[in-house]
Amino acid sequence: MSRDLILPKILQTVSVVFDMDVEDVSLKTSAKNVAKWDSLNQVKLIVALEEELDMEFEPEEIAEMNSVKAIMEVAAKKITQ
Repeated sequence: MSRDLILPKILQTVSVVFDMDVEDVSLKTSAKNVAKWDSLNQVKLIVALEEELDMEFEPEEIAEMNSVKAIMEVAAKKITQ
């Protein structure tokens, strides 16, 4: 999967998990500015991302993934490995 295809999939997945319009999701979207982004929904997000992106995240990566930008960075590293 190319890097260009990852961001739209991340944005779509975040919008579904947090029940947001995809237009309202950006690289600035994070646990700090999304009320529904709690620990339970974080787990749901990771599971959905793993399925959508066809990749597995390590616990230390998951701990970093508290914003769309951070998710993009972790996913991008995985596709370049």
